[in-house]
Amino acid sequence: MSTAPGRLTLAASYLVMRSRLGYGDAVVDRIDPLMCCPPGAPLAVAVVVYADHVSACFRIDEALPGAESLPTRWQQALEDLTAAGDRPSAGPPAAAAAPGPSAK
Repeated sequence: MSTAPGRLTLAASYLVMRSRLGYGDAVVDRIDPLMCCPPGAPLAVAVVVYADHVSACFRIDEALPGAESLPTRWQQALEDLTAAGDRPSAGPPAAAAAPGPSAK
């Protein structure tokens, strides 16, 4: 755990489920993460990617300045990134701009 002024220790998990889950005929459509905040960590975040869903769980110590705004700010950042991704690009990506030599 960090004791340096202006620094804090946080816990984060990022899990990508690459295969669809199911049990018998039941199919899992969505997974939502759940986690606890370890002792001494004022912030813990878990993100799960499954099929076409991304879910996040925040556990935040209310004593952390600005704690209540973190989930909303994260959501806004995702919306901003999504909107930026919908804009037409200025040109083709660098990798696609110049084809490489063909192998024969």
